[in-house]
Amino acid sequence: MGDQEDLNQIMGLGTRHQLVIAHDNPYVDLALDGVAPSLLQAPGWRDWGIEFFSLSKGWCLGGLRLGFAVGAAPLIAALRQTKAVIDFNQSLALQQGGIMALQEFAHWPGQLRPIFRERRDRVVRLLSNRGWTIASPDMAMYLWMPLPAAAKARGWSDEQTAAELLRRSGVALTPGSGFGASGRDWLRMALVRPVDELELAAQRLMDALDE
Repeated sequence: MGDQEDLNQIMGLGTRHQLVIAHDNPYVDLALDGVAPSLLQAPGWRDWGIEFFSLSKGWCLGGLRLGFAVGAAPLIAALRQTKAVIDFNQSLALQQGGIMALQEFAHWPGQLRPIFRERRDRVVRLLSNRGWTIASPDMAMYLWMPLPAAAKARGWSDEQTAAELLRRSGVALTPGSGFGASGRDWLRMALVRPVDELELAAQRLMDALDE
């Protein structure tokens, strides 16, 4: 996900060249600072855009595998026809759960945002105070961390760094290269535990790097 201006430019290219622009936006309800970018705010999306949402993040309904799409009418019609052929419907009970979440608990993501904001701020502060400078993300639920200087000095890749830190500290980080070339030399930390556990994990990581 880029910022809104990036999405506007991409949607503009789609409109000019009559290309479908599809945007996966499952974290749109978990913007920690300001408003999350959305394809639905970009001019031209009603003709060539489609955006996908999931209830797994903002409503903590990952196990239900529920989502929906908003976009140009022909694209929605094509998606409906494709899913009718290759997919199957989720159970009506789970669909009703999703409907209830949206209708009766629209405030739920708003309750999560300050929790993730505190986790982000305290972990970033602890790591930065101990020499690992990390940019503060605008969205929940992850920190993207550049390889620390100690790992670079040893010539470790992101995969080697994650493996060594797991062995030395017991803290599991995800190698960024698993998400493609752009993630190489980065590590991802999930902010999905209570803040005291996350701070303990951060301390263990830094202790392991200081060995």
